[in-house]
Amino acid sequence: MVGSGILCHHRVSSQSISRQMTKKPTTSEELQRAIAKIISKRAIEASQIPYDTKVWVGAVAEARRVFERVALVETIEAYHKAVVRALSIASDTYNDTDGEYTNGRGGIGNILYDVMGLLPTT
Repeated sequence: MVGSGILCHHRVSSQSISRQMTKKPTTSEELQRAIAKIISKRAIEASQIPYDTKVWVGAVAEARRVFERVALVETIEAYHKAVVRALSIASDTYNDTDGEYTNGRGGIGNILYDVMGLLPTT
């Protein structure tokens, strides 16, 4: 989306990464690894976006920092909820003003969308 320069969601693939996964996580540790994998894939995609690349890469890096700060808890549902909450806050508040077409929120939003798809909402 070109225009406002406020928010731009860029989807490289037509499906979310989480929906492409064949095996869904069943433990907090598996969920943590799945989220790390999503962020790594989104980092590769961000580096290939033809506009505001620095903003996209920075947004993915921020999502990684936010994710890594979430404490691993015993139940997968509680851990998933904590990560989703943290990424949601980051998506709402992140603002990189260096972008011409985006502020980076879309990059964090893409990751949030993927993470939400890992487990059914409770």
